[in-house]
Amino acid sequence: MVKAVAFVAGASLLAYASTSWWSVAYTDKVAERASPILSFSMLFGSRSSLNWATHDEQAERLHRGMDRLSGMLQFAPAPVRDFLLRTYVSASRAYLALPEYQQAVIPILAVEVGVLGAWLLAPGLGTTVWMLRYFTHRPASGRVLTLFTSVLSHRSLAHFALNNLALWSVGSGALLALPSSGMPEASSLPHFLAFFATAGMCASLASHLAIATRWRLARTRLDKMLLRRRASLGASGAIYAAFALSACVMPQVHVSLLFLPMLAVPIQWGFGGLVLLDLVGAVRGWQVFDHVAHLGGAAFGVGYYVVGASLWRQCTSFWHTYTY
Repeated sequence: MVKAVAFVAGASLLAYASTSWWSVAYTDKVAERASPILSFSMLFGSRSSLNWATHDEQAERLHRGMDRLSGMLQFAPAPVRDFLLRTYVSASRAYLALPEYQQAVIPILAVEVGVLGAWLLAPGLGTTVWMLRYFTHRPASGRVLTLFTSVLSHRSLAHFALNNLALWSVGSGALLALPSSGMPEASSLPHFLAFFATAGMCASLASHLAIATRWRLARTRLDKMLLRRRASLGASGAIYAAFALSACVMPQVHVSLLFLPMLAVPIQWGFGGLVLLDLVGAVRGWQVFDHVAHLGGAAFGVGYYVVGASLWRQCTSFWHTYTY
C-alpha cells in the first residue's frame, strides 16, 4: 500500500513538472515566431493572436511530417505512396479543423488504439500473459507501474468505444473547464494530459487501497484468494474525474444518454446519479465495474475544481521564474 501511494505521488509530481515546463516552453516558442502584435496582446491576457500563431505552428509541423513521410516512401510503389500521402493530408486537415479541446484527446486515443491492437493481437502472438501482467492492475502482483498503464488499456472493442465516446465528449468539456494558469498558453494539451494521467492513477490507487484493505480484513482463505485475483483496467476513473470537473465548473450544461438522446438532464444530475449508482455498487460488492475506481476519479475531479487552478499556476510560475 505504501509503495503504491509513493508511486502515484511521484508519478503525479513528474507529470505536472514535465507538462508545465512543456507548456511554458511551447508558449514561448510560438510567441517568438509571432509578430510584435502578439507580444503586445499577451500583456493584456489576449489569446486570439496566440491561437492563430499556434494554429500556424501546428500546420507547419504537420507539413514537415508530410515531407518526412514522402522521403520514407520514395521507394514504395507510386499508388501506395500516393494513397498514404493523401490519407496523411486528409487526416492533417481534419485534425487542424478540430477545436482545441478535441485536439487534446487525440494523443490519448492514439495510445489507447495501440494498446487495444496489442490486446487483439495477443492470442495470435502468444503475448496474452505479458499484456495481463503489464496492462492490467492487480494489487496483489506488487507491480505499481500498472497503476498508470492500466488506465490506457482496454481489452475489448466495446469497452474501448464506450470509454472513448465519453472521453471525446465529457473529457473535452473538462478541458474547457480546466482553470487558467493566469497567463495565456499556446495549448491546453499539456495541462489536460497531466490532469488525465494523474486522475487515472488516483482512481486506480483508490481501487488498489480498497482491495488491499479488504484483503487485510478478510477472515477466510477463500476470500483472500478471490481478492488476490482481482484486477482492473480502463480509463473510466479518469473520465469520471473529467465528468466531475465539468459538472462543477459548467452546471448549466445538459447531457443525454447514448441510447436516449432526446432525454437531456443537467450535468450535475447525471453526475450525481452515476455517483449514487457507484456508491451502491461499492457497498454491495458489485463486480461488473470497478465502482471504487469510479468514485476515486469523481473525488479527484471535485478536488481539482477546488485546487486545480492554483496547482497549475504554481507549476507554470516556477518554470517562468526559472527560465527568466
